[in-house]
Amino acid sequence: MKILVTGAAGLLGNAVVRAAEDRGHDVRAFSRSALDVTDAGEVERRLRAERPDVVVHCVAYTAVDGAEEESD
Repeated sequence: MKILVTGAAGLLGNAVVRAAEDRGHDVRAFSRSALDVTDAGEVERRLRAERPDVVVHCVAYTAVDGAEEESD
């Protein structure tokens, strides 16, 4: 199975990548710098190029104070 993982550099994303690879899956791992999930066009292009069977979205905004101050 081909799996695309967003947020692959974070704790959850890294764990998902390792677990999927350990089970023999073809994993495409993207960090924030490799795939900006806030850019719909970029995401669509990547999905069309990679054609994954599954997407595991592990991106998170973890700066709690920043999230309250920057609600957008």
